[in-house]
Amino acid sequence: MFRECSTSDVLQVLKDNWQYYSQWIDGAHMKWQSRDFNTASARLRNRLSNCIVQSARGRLPLRETVLPELDSELDEGRRIPGVDVQDPSHPDWRILSHFGVIINADIQFYLRCLTAIAQDRNPDLDSVAYLYEKIQSLYRGNEKLIRYVVLCDKMAGDYVSNMDIAISARIAI
Repeated sequence: MFRECSTSDVLQVLKDNWQYYSQWIDGAHMKWQSRDFNTASARLRNRLSNCIVQSARGRLPLRETVLPELDSELDEGRRIPGVDVQDPSHPDWRILSHFGVIINADIQFYLRCLTAIAQDRNPDLDSVAYLYEKIQSLYRGNEKLIRYVVLCDKMAGDYVSNMDIAISARIAI
């Protein structure tokens, strides 16, 4: 469906019919389900998470996107991988979290945005500084996750290392 229809239309159908689809996606709480059903459900969730969708940064797997309008400072332009949906502030879009979409402006959101911006040839230094500030403010309790992204995500890790010098005068790292 994602190949033939617009991302926002497909996701709107999913959201509007979540009461039906949820039993196949998020029905682990139902007692009648067998181990095979749970395995098939996880496989379906994984396949949907890997579907290529339209985002503000172009076409990406759904699991690599974020819900738009979580941080107005980053929503301008094509800075973040905001998935193309109608009325992103509607609470029913929380269902997208089942597919790896970041739905809250938390540490994972800012790290995903940093990883996305790390792919730009000439990133906006103000955006990078802003992301560093947000990540720094959320550092406590998230040290291991931040370390993992910086050390294990090759692109973001290299980017963070190279950008330290460029923006260290702007914020305290």
